[in-house]
Amino acid sequence: MLPPEAPPGARPEGREHRVLTTVRDLEITVVMDNLSDGLLASGPEVDRYGLTGGASLSVPLVSEHGLSYFISWTAEGERHHLLLDFGLSAGGTRHNLEQLGLDPGRVEALVLSHGHFDHFGGLAALRPLLPAGIPFYAGADVFRHRYLVAGGVRADVGALDPGLVEGFRVELLEAPREVLPGAWLSGPIARTTPFETGSPYLLVETPAGVVADTFPGEQALAFPTPEGLVVISSCAHAGIVNTVRHLQAVTGVERVAAVLGGFHLSGAPRERVEATVDALAVLEPARLVPMHCTGLQAWQRFAERLPEATAVNAVGSRWRF
Repeated sequence: MLPPEAPPGARPEGREHRVLTTVRDLEITVVMDNLSDGLLASGPEVDRYGLTGGASLSVPLVSEHGLSYFISWTAEGERHHLLLDFGLSAGGTRHNLEQLGLDPGRVEALVLSHGHFDHFGGLAALRPLLPAGIPFYAGADVFRHRYLVAGGVRADVGALDPGLVEGFRVELLEAPREVLPGAWLSGPIARTTPFETGSPYLLVETPAGVVADTFPGEQALAFPTPEGLVVISSCAHAGIVNTVRHLQAVTGVERVAAVLGGFHLSGAPRERVEATVDALAVLEPARLVPMHCTGLQAWQRFAERLPEATAVNAVGSRWRF
């Protein structure tokens, strides 16, 4: 028998046995992403920032190779707010929050998915606007220096400065955690698929030297809703299929209402893209919103295979579930 609060689609067999808080009126505003499009039309579950939404484009939103989400939801009769990732540039995410009318002072928790600079670069500019003492969640490896090898050149992709999070209550996760009512962070993501093997071009500095980065501390976020599980990924270095399956197991919710975020398939071998598309199709998400590092070719394959589910994201889009 399912716990009384579990939403439709929950299945206890082989899953964690948890009494879940079901969230309602979930709003995921994409404050920063790679794509800007002021002509995308709003729809039943998305409000667009642009001319079709009544916004003036005289002061446009910034788009960049970065990601940030402002997430709001209702659970146990209370409205909650969380900021996941902070974009790349010094001021882009702060500018977009102001243009979108979103108040960082209402945020109850901060989450950094992983330690690449396109996810923490905007944090310094946001610090003065954020409440002091709120929790800052990340993986245990978040402060390590990271690199990208491209064209035989090793590029620096950053290391989070511990000084940037002074004044927050830093919590480095080594297991799944419900960080606010109904908001589940993944903890270390179990690797179960044979095709999501990571990238040999991404490196991390460890006490043993610079080695291939397996991102053991990468975090993803999930919300149990009445329609099923909403999964939010930032880069899915562990693999987006692994990420969704892991959060299904953590929450015990089988039905997938939506998967949003970066799937890290840009430049991936075609075989891996096809295997990912096939595996996500089996999960039957009602809504699929690839963004950031997914890549246009992978997005096209999702749209061909799952045309009713797959949607285009642009910076400023507010997805509602």
